Amino acid sequence: MDAVLGIGKAGCAIADVMAKYPQYEIFKIDVGLKKSKRNFPMPEQSTSQQYEESCPGFGSFFKSFKKDDNVMVVIGGGGAISGATLKILENIKHTKMTILYIKPDISLIGGKKFLYDDMTFHVLQEYARSGLFESICLVHNPTIEEILGGVPIDTFYDVINNLVTTTVHMINIYNNTDPVFEDMSEPEIQNRITSLGIFDVGSSEERLFFPLDNIKEKVYYVAATEKSLEDNNFFRQLRAKFKNNSGDDIRVSYIIHKTNYDEDYVYILARSDEIQYMEK
Repeated sequence: MDAVLGIGKAGCAIADVMAKYPQYEIFKIDVGLKKSKRNFPMPEQSTSQQYEESCPGFGSFFKSFKKDDNVMVVIGGGGAISGATLKILENIKHTKMTILYIKPDISLIGGKKFLYDDMTFHVLQEYARSGLFESICLVHNPTIEEILGGVPIDTFYDVINNLVTTTVHMINIYNNTDPVFEDMSEPEIQNRITSLGIFDVGSSEERLFFPLDNIKEKVYYVAATEKSLEDNNFFRQLRAKFKNNSGDDIRVSYIIHKTNYDEDYVYILARSDEIQYMEK
């Protein structure tokens, strides 16, 4: 099973968008949900500590999660419900678990929300680095807004979430389909802190969804048109661009797939072995 588990408002919003892809089973945990086999309504609490201390048993909610299932857990920073995160994840520690962490605009949050985000952000990275999770992928909403060149206020989160989910999904697809060509290296086991991004083939500009420091590895996922694949210079020029952007200290891999798109697209997965920080 490939599952997406959304925790809290932001996590459930991403899970709802991922539901448009039939490859994933969607599960949600949040306050105010209508109870079902895949929705678990949490009792509302006032503080993060209360969510942790009063986290309920989940009964049969996780019974379909089997060993070696791929589970992406989506969590947004700043919500009090994040206090229950580790107790929730204890129920699915037998799975192949990855974390997608949505970092909010910390310049606009303060008080308890800032503390909730700061604590969860660093604790989950530490757990990922220790090997409890396969990896943690960091996404920063203000960085994505900048990549998009501004986002209408009435569809702000819809637009951002759509870019995130599309990128996650396409990388999953390309990891599980045969490519036209690949030069892939096995990731170093310690490089468990990651982010995603996009690469502009024309300008050679690449933008990660989180300003990841001390990158050790990059994987470029190329969705190439038939015309580009028939171009004798396409691959050579693209490879040179990847190397130029990464330098000698970052190990570069790439995987190329043929598509029916009208233009070429490139997605990026970057990996680091170091805990990430972000000043307010």
